[in-house]
Amino acid sequence: MRVGEWEVVTEGRTNEDGRILDWAASVGRGVYMLRFETKAYFDRQEIPTFYPFVEVYFEVTTDSHYHIPLLVNPYGYSTYRGS
Repeated sequence: MRVGEWEVVTEGRTNEDGRILDWAASVGRGVYMLRFETKAYFDRQEIPTFYPFVEVYFEVTTDSHYHIPLLVNPYGYSTYRGS
């Protein structure tokens, strides 16, 4: 499936720890985008949010482990490459 210029490689839902396990098994080297449906998350808690979704773009350059945290609140977010 293609979304614009992007091909959907995998989809998932975060677990109780906020993680999607084994997502990296379906990717190789290249540029990727993770889309977090933040409005749905905050709607379930009945909290209004400014960001209906957050897209994070990153490049996989090695076969190492990738951990990409998203720290989110109703009116802001940040991300980084975790260890």
